[in-house]
Amino acid sequence: QDVSPMRFYTALGAGVGNLLIGIVYPFLMYLMIAVTGVYFVFLMWQRRKILWRALIGLGIAFAIPAPLFVYYQIVLVTNPVFRQWNTQATTLSPHPIHFVLTYTPLLVFAVLTWRLDPTRRRALVFLWIWVIVVALLLYAPITQQRRFVEGVQVPLAILAAVGLCEVVLPRLTRTRVFVALSQRPDYSMAGLQCLTIVFIIALASIASLYIWISSVVLLGFVQPYPLFRPTLELQAMDWLRANTNSNDAVLSSYWTGSFIPARAGNRVFVGHLYETIHFDEKRAATEKFFDAATDDVSRLTLLRDYGIAYVFWGRAERDLGAFDPERAPYLERVFANEEARIYRVRVQ
Repeated sequence: QDVSPMRFYTALGAGVGNLLIGIVYPFLMYLMIAVTGVYFVFLMWQRRKILWRALIGLGIAFAIPAPLFVYYQIVLVTNPVFRQWNTQATTLSPHPIHFVLTYTPLLVFAVLTWRLDPTRRRALVFLWIWVIVVALLLYAPITQQRRFVEGVQVPLAILAAVGLCEVVLPRLTRTRVFVALSQRPDYSMAGLQCLTIVFIIALASIASLYIWISSVVLLGFVQPYPLFRPTLELQAMDWLRANTNSNDAVLSSYWTGSFIPARAGNRVFVGHLYETIHFDEKRAATEKFFDAATDDVSRLTLLRDYGIAYVFWGRAERDLGAFDPERAPYLERVFANEEARIYRVRVQ
């Protein structure tokens, strides 16, 4: 609450940090403002007065990134591409039971901090406000709900550690079992506490261990497509990089189009879920293109309207339908191997 240079530099550093977060992960600014705002209100209620110096510090911290977010808002309102992107970039939260099951090991010990003395509890208020604000934002009426779970494990882990070390362990050390074991020649109370912590961490890590083993089996032995791609398909994409311009648009399935920009550098008709404008419509149009029942007039219209330069035909495209590009007079095969083919579009 003083006006020392250190307080000013702290607010200035916070402002620069907020600016960097705004560049890397702008959605988290909602969380930053909500958590610090609620905590500031709590401090004013606790002290029964307006904390002007703290308010000035908050003003500095959020004034620095403010121009960037004003620019973001202007772009989202005035630019039709970014406006559509903002509409379809929806990441809603799953059913609350998923979060409850995920964070139960931490919550069990975190709630025990309310058994501490009032002074110690007040020191943890900021962490609880962080957790509660995240819980509210996860189901707020906004499209970026799930993104706010980022980082919530930090306050939960601190609260759980405090609950374990300051509530659970002191009570365990007074039990008959711990007292009896600590009196044995090769045991000590400190060693038993460390053993308890290790056991709790190992128990809470079972789910993570299961996921890790499943991932190892999946990646090391199953190697599913399209996570793992045939070498011949990669050779086709390498041909695109070597023989086409990066502005040449490629028509392919969603799974192929999600990988071509990274491997070949080309633009694609349908690719990343959120980075493809009108994704649902374009994915449906792609599936219709590779359907054998679609007439050539519809295919030509799609190729012409979107300026498609090449058509990629591999495993994922064959799965969409029985369309044979070899029979299309408006497609010229320019690359082929046993796994994939590439056709140049010839549309007048």
